[in-house]
Parts: sequence; C-alpha cells; structure tokens
Amino acid sequence: RRHTRSLCDWSSDVCSSDLPAPDLGAVAERVFAAADTVPCSIDLLAARSGLAAAEVSAAVVQLELAGWLESGPTGVARTR
Repeated sequence: RRHTRSLCDWSSDVCSSDLPAPDLGAVAERVFAAADTVPCSIDLLAARSGLAAAEVSAAVVQLELAGWLESGPTGVARTR
C-alpha cells in the first residue's frame, strides 16, 4: 500500500513535551536535582551538587540543550 499522507499534515506529530526525558548521565542528573525554578549561580549549583564548577558548567549546557534548564542574567533555573 502506498503512503498517501500529505506533506503538510502534521496532525499525527508528537509534541516534544510528550517524549520521555533523555538519559543525560549522573552528573547532569545531580545538577538538575540541585537546580530550582528560582535562578541561582553555577557556584551555588556546585555547592548543592557537590561537583566542581567546571562539571556543573558542562552539565548546564547539556541540560539547556535538552530543554531542562535555562540560563539568564540572574542565573540558571529549571524549565520543568
């Protein structure tokens, strides 16, 4: 049987919020657990997570790309 769905028919697409959370690794999980919806600094995340600031910075970038954290002028905060 031939596929006849229109290229413009997006009704069956899945929203990204419906997808399972990606496996980000132990360091990123610790950073996410240390984060809050209230923005905080990398240094505070490092203190809360028990990780080095360099590890936290790398994990923050990974979590931002995955859509779990966002950085702003007042610090880093959870988006979910």
